[in-house]
Amino acid sequence: MKIGLIGSVGSSLRILENLLAHGMELVAVWGYEPASVRNVSGYRSLSEISAHNGIPYHAFEKVNGTEVKEQIRRSRVELLFVVGLSQLVDGELLSIPRYGCVGFHPTRLPQGRGRAPLAWLVLERKGGAATFFRLTEEADNGDIYAQEPFEVDGDDDAESVGEKIFRTIDVALDRWLPELKQGILRGTPQDECEACAYGRRAPLDGCVDWGEPAYKIDRQVKAATHPYPGAFTFQGDFKVVLWKTHSHEAGFPKGVVGRVVACKAGHPVVQTGEGYVEIVDYEAFDMDDKIVDLKLVVGSRLGYYDQYEIFKLRNEIKRIKQQIETLNGKQ
Repeated sequence: MKIGLIGSVGSSLRILENLLAHGMELVAVWGYEPASVRNVSGYRSLSEISAHNGIPYHAFEKVNGTEVKEQIRRSRVELLFVVGLSQLVDGELLSIPRYGCVGFHPTRLPQGRGRAPLAWLVLERKGGAATFFRLTEEADNGDIYAQEPFEVDGDDDAESVGEKIFRTIDVALDRWLPELKQGILRGTPQDECEACAYGRRAPLDGCVDWGEPAYKIDRQVKAATHPYPGAFTFQGDFKVVLWKTHSHEAGFPKGVVGRVVACKAGHPVVQTGEGYVEIVDYEAFDMDDKIVDLKLVVGSRLGYYDQYEIFKLRNEIKRIKQQIETLNGKQ
């Protein structure tokens, strides 16, 4: 069976490595190559591994473009893996390979369809799965070819769950690919009664509200850490990105919400609406997104006093208006 793969992230690379390890007949690889990869979480290029294994490689920006479709036709791809791509594949492309297209999703489909599944798994501390399924024009609803579950623990974050996903991909493909190599492609329909979906998450969803319970803030940080942009808060004129935290129910002095009330092994501990958050790893940035040397100490206040900030802004705007009026009067 002639196999092709389209991808752009770590899971795309992991699946490609497995296809090669199992001796599948790979006839072409398509790699997403945008002008900037900054906003593609976990981006991985597939060009080097393709070249090393003598597989024709095609770069693209629009997966549904005419050129990509013609390349797929010319490659005579019979089964196409489409993995780690935020763009939806249209019906025409789906119909080109003889046996259709295979998608990958890290949840226990039909549960957890939709966007940002890794982040949602961490936020909800919900078990996931390496799920391979038939791609259709409706998101994540095709027949399931292989599904290998894994658990999400309390200490897991986006990075550690990502590693679990990779390991579970290996197990799922070790079980499924020998059968596929023989030309057998069998799928099980999803139970629509069990279906649920996740919505889109954006970088601004990582903004911390210190009035929330410590456990919830800790899950938010864990869901937004590498390879994502990170949860964040503010200290004065600086943005503070939180990469690793722990939550505590008690054991520290009671303080104002958002204020550092203690240090634990050199880590600042912040009062929340309920409990405490220990900040293990963080970075601070100025308004130009440049790293600054900022040390959080006992007494540091994170976040803003909304009413006070509005008061300051109103007075600054008033002062600017007065200066403009003065300048206009001198002209």
